[in-house]
Amino acid sequence: MLPKPSYTCLILLLGLCLVKPVFADDFQQIKQLLTQNNPQQAYHILSTKEEYHIGEPEYDILLARSALAAGHPNEAIFAFERVLMTTPSNQIARVELAVAYYQVNELERASQLFTQAQAAKPPEPLKETIENYLARINEKISSRKHQFTGMLSLNQGRDSNINSATNASEIDLVIGTYHPIEGVDKQTADSYSELINRLSYKYSFNINSEFFSSLGYSNRDNNHRNFDTQSADLKLGYSHTTGLGRISIPLSYQSMWLDNKQLREVSTVGTNLNRSWDGTFTEYSLQYGEIRYPDQSPLNVDFTAVSIALGSNDDKAMLNHQWAIFYGDETPTNGLYEFNAREYMGMQIRLPIRLTPTHYITPSVVYQKAEYKQQHPFFSDKRTDLYSSAELNWQWYFSRQWSLTSQLSHIESNSTVPLYSHTRDSIYAGFNCAY
Repeated sequence: MLPKPSYTCLILLLGLCLVKPVFADDFQQIKQLLTQNNPQQAYHILSTKEEYHIGEPEYDILLARSALAAGHPNEAIFAFERVLMTTPSNQIARVELAVAYYQVNELERASQLFTQAQAAKPPEPLKETIENYLARINEKISSRKHQFTGMLSLNQGRDSNINSATNASEIDLVIGTYHPIEGVDKQTADSYSELINRLSYKYSFNINSEFFSSLGYSNRDNNHRNFDTQSADLKLGYSHTTGLGRISIPLSYQSMWLDNKQLREVSTVGTNLNRSWDGTFTEYSLQYGEIRYPDQSPLNVDFTAVSIALGSNDDKAMLNHQWAIFYGDETPTNGLYEFNAREYMGMQIRLPIRLTPTHYITPSVVYQKAEYKQQHPFFSDKRTDLYSSAELNWQWYFSRQWSLTSQLSHIESNSTVPLYSHTRDSIYAGFNCAY
């Protein structure tokens, strides 16, 4: 079996033998560039002439071949499609178009084109190339299956502020002075045990489209205080890979309990576009959601959030960098509580570092500013919150299933209303089991 680069070179050479010279002076130069394995320069020359020659079969086929060899399969697809519209009997162009579709992972379309070219009884070298590509496509398509995965984590830690509360002794209100109570709305420290379990399921409709879902549950028990928390979440969605990237439409639901009493529900629907190439990625996200408090309806809000993330995700690199910026807007469901309306924006930076093939550390920071749109009737100042956090996570994968993890984190939340200012330090260590 020929290596993959040889397939394209073989097709290019066969194609160059059949194409007619069209530009007189330029054709020999382009032919020479392609045979010298310099398709990028050939593609550049042809691109500058597109305005004058687009639609001419001879020009389109040269443009398509140089684009394909230069690593621009989407541009090659458009040009090859134009060639086949005017010369549908050109089987070499049909094979080259199939190669372009294969490179952008449109396997069904590539298989259809290869099969059509195979039925035309091509010469032996081209026939072997077609058979090799079809074998690869069939192998990829046959690998579609149901995928079940799971992760169980058990952690032990200590938290300096289990209820994210102020450490102030008294808070001045418009109607008087309030004294926060420890264990309720005053900073309280404790050690804790935590269990996290997550199940995931994926079903691939084809190589480009899949259904995905996950179900998670976490339980955190403080060892000496109340304020135990539990949460459960469900996520469902559909994703499809196109020439633009991978588009996902996720729906999610989360419920949280405090001391076994339901505290909050969050429901969201969104859309994401992820574009990856050469170890880098860009992701755009839009989300709409509802936050509901069963026993505190004045806090109910609807929200919209957008974010942009970019960075590197090269598994072989020692250091990757990942950046994200986000913006959100929350609107109360009851017009009587407009003072709970706010907008926020911020950024996150993560730097995953691979120390060895089994040891990873990941420092990360988050900064967010939230401004409330109206003054709360109980507070003398209009509320603005500045939130920042820093984390350092370490993981040791000592087998395919088992890993150890630990994390240090520090949180600073400063508010113009002292009741919502707090600091928080935590540390935990535990192990994970993938199944």
